Amino acid sequence: MAADRDPLNKSNDHALPFCCQGEDGRLRINLRAGQTSISRFRWRTEAGELRAHFFYNRRFSPSEVHHRGTYSRPLRPDFTLVIIPSDIAASDWREAERLAEEAGTVAYLHFDAKYRIDTLVQLFGESEVRDEELDAEKQASKTTGTFKRADLYKMHTYNEAIRRTVGSYVLYPGDDPKNIEGENRFERYHEIISGVGAFALKPGAVADEEPAGLSSVVGFVGDILSHQLSRFTQSYRITYWTEDTIREVPVTNYGPERITIALPDAPIVLGFMAQDREPEFREQKYFYCRAIEEDGPVDIDITAAAGATFLGWTAPRVGDRISYPWIATIESCRLLPKTALEEKIGRETSSESPYYLYFKLTDLRPFSRRNLNSIIPTNSYKARSFKWKDIATQPVA
Repeated sequence: MAADRDPLNKSNDHALPFCCQGEDGRLRINLRAGQTSISRFRWRTEAGELRAHFFYNRRFSPSEVHHRGTYSRPLRPDFTLVIIPSDIAASDWREAERLAEEAGTVAYLHFDAKYRIDTLVQLFGESEVRDEELDAEKQASKTTGTFKRADLYKMHTYNEAIRRTVGSYVLYPGDDPKNIEGENRFERYHEIISGVGAFALKPGAVADEEPAGLSSVVGFVGDILSHQLSRFTQSYRITYWTEDTIREVPVTNYGPERITIALPDAPIVLGFMAQDREPEFREQKYFYCRAIEEDGPVDIDITAAAGATFLGWTAPRVGDRISYPWIATIESCRLLPKTALEEKIGRETSSESPYYLYFKLTDLRPFSRRNLNSIIPTNSYKARSFKWKDIATQPVA
């Protein structure tokens, strides 16, 4: 693990450097109650590299959705490890964090030192706790302030309230230096993150003696860093789709049907219908289009089209793209040569295209017209595949 060193006179955004050389030449440790300290590293393995910013007493204040902070009240964990990708193009650590936050690729790991807890049982309780015991603990917390379980609850608070937190853990001076897995950590899903838990970290009896349990904590942090390098983990996929979702424009113009007919990410195919052909398509429940248009081939996966929704549109005026007031379910989609298509529809086509897509439709139902000008390019008439959320955000015509 390689450290990036700050000059002593360089500002760290009102944060003291964790370690620095004092005027007397001695190493100085800056851990002051109520004041933030920082140490920065680059974590390198054969699998890749990450940036790591380690903070003491970092404050997380209420903030907007895409920025660092909480969505409720200010919180200040004792220690916070900030993990960001190494490919963020910024040499300044503050700018690197800002870019990672905006991209949704930052991760926060928190530790709170609770040296009034002696055993895991005091923190987590027995494996099975009766309802009356929980009620008694809650009552005790109101009257005496000695509710040990509250320390674990606070870790849940960090995970929930501080955006993009991947784990929060208690450090306590117990006699469990091996920190047996399964007794002191709780994973929310199937992987190391996200989770809560506790680690026994007992200071040595004499100077320079390594604290009991330190190797377990260091190994755990290394495991999390390795986990963060992979894009094939469940946690990465959850984070990716969460960030993708919260960046969407909230749907407010539902229309009369309130879009209760499909999930936001469900597929929907848009196809151009000349106004004189629309009655034929609607009444006979089919649609066809050229497989290759002047501006390129139709980008539709015919193997996955069955079950998707179909929405036809027309161009009543130059530059306008307005949908018809009905939708349908695609029962099947086939690629047909010109002769096969003409045989199926019972007439010749005016187009000379050699291949067509033929959609068999079912379950036609009313749907409010949409203005599609913002998602269908001008002078383009080829069929296109979208997601329902793309249509739901378009204005009702």
